[in-house]
Amino acid sequence: MTIKELIEIIEKLETRNNSYWNFYTVVIVAVCGWVLAQKGQALSANIVLALMIGNGLFYFMNLSIIFGTTKRIVAFESELILKAKNDPSMGEELRSNLSKPYLELRLPFTVGTHLVMDIAVLAFIYLGFA
Repeated sequence: MTIKELIEIIEKLETRNNSYWNFYTVVIVAVCGWVLAQKGQALSANIVLALMIGNGLFYFMNLSIIFGTTKRIVAFESELILKAKNDPSMGEELRSNLSKPYLELRLPFTVGTHLVMDIAVLAFIYLGFA
């Protein structure tokens, strides 16, 4: 696989990953907006629990997709790093740039960010109707 092919695959995966993050963000904004719009209205504990469980399931499934694509991006990026380090036809600055990860610790930060936001929104839902 050539460096160009690796970069194209990484870019396609990045685009897909960004779509999942965008969808996640839209859901969070919509849920928080809905909770704020319901302020002062009483919902039964069962409805609040069902809303929290439904959101929790969505967050879990979204994270599983984002985790998978991010893991794949990291794998292809590792291959790109290997190829770039061993490509004598490449200029020093480009080789240096392609010979290190785009984002250090990307996978743990992705999971951590998602989980912190998940917990914050679930707490917001709970406190919005408590």
